[in-house]
Amino acid sequence: MSETSMSSSKRAFKSRGERTIASLLDEVGILYRYEPSVLINDNGYKRIWYPAFLLPQYSVFIEYFGVEFDPAYLERTQHKLEIYDRNHIDVLPVYPAVLRGDYAGYILGEIHLACTRRVAGLERTIYLHTIRSRSETITPHCSYGASRAREH
Repeated sequence: MSETSMSSSKRAFKSRGERTIASLLDEVGILYRYEPSVLINDNGYKRIWYPAFLLPQYSVFIEYFGVEFDPAYLERTQHKLEIYDRNHIDVLPVYPAVLRGDYAGYILGEIHLACTRRVAGLERTIYLHTIRSRSETITPHCSYGASRAREH
């Protein structure tokens, strides 16, 4: 199921943790898609993964890693996070320990942080483009001025 939703009450989730996250997203009015498919390049192999949530308004995924105290699961979790990063996919990892604390503050803060990083990247791109545009405009003018000075 990958329809955009704002109602977790009628949907079946794979875990209590996912239901908790969905309820928070509903409560604050953030639209999400549950278990969307994502094409991943996993060390040269094309794979389709299904993270728990996509927040289309923010281009951020939430992945719930619900198993604790299992070294093999932790290793797979680390691998997944590394692969998401290599594929330039913003993923907010949520663990059971997070849900035992201020999970709303954590999740909303991480969404904000991801958006802030994206805006900062755009601002950097705009700044560099502006600098390049100015230097291209100034350079011919300076050359013209220098050659005119030699003529007089």
